[in-house]
Amino acid sequence: MRVVEDAGYAHAKRETTVYADRSKREAVITLDYDPGPKCVFGQVTITGVDGALAEAVRNRLAFHPGQRYSTRAIAQSQRALYALGRLGTVQVQPSQDEKREVAVIVSITEGARRTVELGGGFGIDPLAYEVRGRAGYTITGWPFDLDTATVQLRPAYALFRDGNTYEPRMRAIARIERPDVFWTYSTGETEVGYNYLSTLPYTSYGPHVRLGFGTPIVNRRLQVRVGWGLERLDFNHLTPAIEPLKTQLHLDEAQLIGAYSQVVSSAQPSQVAALG
Repeated sequence: MRVVEDAGYAHAKRETTVYADRSKREAVITLDYDPGPKCVFGQVTITGVDGALAEAVRNRLAFHPGQRYSTRAIAQSQRALYALGRLGTVQVQPSQDEKREVAVIVSITEGARRTVELGGGFGIDPLAYEVRGRAGYTITGWPFDLDTATVQLRPAYALFRDGNTYEPRMRAIARIERPDVFWTYSTGETEVGYNYLSTLPYTSYGPHVRLGFGTPIVNRRLQVRVGWGLERLDFNHLTPAIEPLKTQLHLDEAQLIGAYSQVVSSAQPSQVAALG
């Protein structure tokens, strides 16, 4: 039945008749199809969201008015809307009126706007044992409709393996992510933060800023992501072993570290389908 509907026959009907011959232990099944008129998509109505979010929903629909009707396009649209990550429930409902133009109602409810995360753990590296904590707060739709703002605090306390040194560590991050930053399915990210990291030779600390941008290409089968970062580091608590070398190692002055990254990855078939 779905094959018939995908061919544009939205109001196709099927009658099934079973003829049983008990003496021969056989059954004959007859399927009678009435495809009805070949249909196209009609007016599309979006409910539950408005503004920029409604526009993002519309841009992810795999069909438009006048296009041949297809249940596959409806399923692809539903997957793409869930992949947006902002919606609680999504219903893409074609009209049941037996008209050639099939109107579609897209009913949306937004997901939770605020999320709180708490966690902790324990880590071991070649230099220290570490107890870690994590706290985060996320709010969607702030400061603008499509934005998602996140604040994270990751404190830790390290015991160095010499057994005599205890040092705090800390990472604080504030991030804003936005889908459709330039065009549909492109994403942008801005992050600022502060790191305080204590190691045996010295303690480094300072702010950082990062910018990221990603987009699918080549029929959305490849994902391209680029990023830029800048970090300032200052140093103190130098050990006596490297104190005489701080000038040669430039540990007596602030360091600026710039970075550029790029990633090209292949999307899985299910991800491509979600992208429409």
